Amino acid sequence: MLMFGVDGEVLEARSLVLGRPEAAFEECRTVLSVQPHPDDTELGAGGLVAKLTSRGVRVVYVTVTDGGCGTTDKSVSWEELAVIRRKEQEEAASILGVSELVWLGYRDTEAVATTRLRDQIISLIRIYKPDLVLTVDPWLTYEAHRDHRETGLAVSEAFLLSGLPNVNRADLECGLEPHSPDYISYYWTRKPNVYIDVSPWMELKFKAIAAHKSQFTEGSLALFRKYFELLGRRAGHSYAEAFKVMNSTALHCNVFAEDL
Repeated sequence: MLMFGVDGEVLEARSLVLGRPEAAFEECRTVLSVQPHPDDTELGAGGLVAKLTSRGVRVVYVTVTDGGCGTTDKSVSWEELAVIRRKEQEEAASILGVSELVWLGYRDTEAVATTRLRDQIISLIRIYKPDLVLTVDPWLTYEAHRDHRETGLAVSEAFLLSGLPNVNRADLECGLEPHSPDYISYYWTRKPNVYIDVSPWMELKFKAIAAHKSQFTEGSLALFRKYFELLGRRAGHSYAEAFKVMNSTALHCNVFAEDL
């Protein structure tokens, strides 16, 4: 891990609160990746997913919205696009070694971090019992897309509260025990604390991204490739993905959280 401009107090706080954030990826056995739309995980963390599944880690995708708004083509209806994007996501996930997909079915652009959405995610955490939860960073500066902000917030709250039996207590009646994942990791983040070398998995990542044919042109794929090359340059690799790894102690009343 590389750290840029981190002072002694922050280093001490990081050690006390997080230990080694890289451990989130080294020790995990089950990952729950909660994305706002079909394609978000491939874009932000496809290399990581490929790396994890290659060593036998179980990765489960949860997609919050149906993706029905993601087109400029007036001839394609919302319902038609939602079907297309679901098929594209299934193909992309398969390329990366992911076979378990959950669809929450919220309308694209209309996700809100309600108690209902939070509790749905809590139930999934209790079903799959992940060591690591992966999602978008809702605190990304200038993030204008509601689905990203609201999904990230709902997932963060679910992560924090899923170990408390009186939160979403109906789960107990269904035989679901409280479960607290060890870490949450955010992609599309402004202040990463871990850079993952994804150079060996870059072509697989972009094969998965290209499966989202309704979303990306050759030009946009080239732009994304350059983006991950720039992240790699920061970390001394050909290509890298960047993550902000946190735990429950970091996500509540922690004045050092932004810099951990």
